[in-house]
Amino acid sequence: MRGLDLESARLFLIAHQEGSLTRAAEKSHIALPAVTKRIQDLEHLFGVTLFERHARGVTATPAGEELAVHIQSVMHRLNIASQAMKEFAAGKRGQVRIIATQSAIVGGLADIVARYSATYRDVTVDLKEVNGWSIVPEIESGRADLGLTISVFDAPIGMSSDSFQDVKLVAMVPADHPLARQRRANFEEMLQFDHVTLGPQSALCAFLVQQAAERRQTLRYRAVQSFDVMRSMIAANLGIGIMSELMAKPYAKKLGTVCLPIEEDWADRQIKIWYREDLMTSAARSFKDVILASKNGKAAF
Repeated sequence: MRGLDLESARLFLIAHQEGSLTRAAEKSHIALPAVTKRIQDLEHLFGVTLFERHARGVTATPAGEELAVHIQSVMHRLNIASQAMKEFAAGKRGQVRIIATQSAIVGGLADIVARYSATYRDVTVDLKEVNGWSIVPEIESGRADLGLTISVFDAPIGMSSDSFQDVKLVAMVPADHPLARQRRANFEEMLQFDHVTLGPQSALCAFLVQQAAERRQTLRYRAVQSFDVMRSMIAANLGIGIMSELMAKPYAKKLGTVCLPIEEDWADRQIKIWYREDLMTSAARSFKDVILASKNGKAAF
């Protein structure tokens, strides 16, 4: 016997508590000679007598009492460690790394993160705002666990996605713009005017450029870095813009702009959750389940 093993420590502690090797064997469903051998091995290991044997059973020596105190402490810590590992496995501890576009964050993700963090205080949730094109490489490389963005591309091989929320793209135009008098906007007509967009780093901008090219036209646009600037430039009559209704409608009245539904089918979009199943931690899977439960109107917390 090279050192103190957990099974021997456990048997010693039971014998100490019961005051009997026989009862220790019965409670552990182990033959009495095996328990006796374990205790003898411990005494040989430490070079001390741990129990005084007598007709009624055993009584711990001072060395045995000291060992019992330390083993009880170790067992207590092991129980805590075991519970912690169970919580990690259940997703109640750990870290979740989430990347999301502003539309996804505004569209309910921020509220879910806040409520989740209040419920699962031992799970660290890192939420980072990114542009749409960053989602795929960050998830593919394992640098992020979950990515949320408006769907404008198909899932690459090895990645999975679930729907988080339905969302519509709208055209935001100044109140005195020629298109503002219409009930709906047609993309073909919109191409006659300058646009304001988040630029090439935006997956939506790239999609709109592609849609214009398919019509053998060019999307003329001014590129900006944020939705705040985009909305301000539209209000200043420097162009029109296409964005999710989440980023447009709450600001339209204050800015003196109008939000128009877009006729094209591609205006009906979804905010999707992107992930790699093979890299999902228990905490990340738990958070994803909470998002999906919230989407379906179930009590997620």
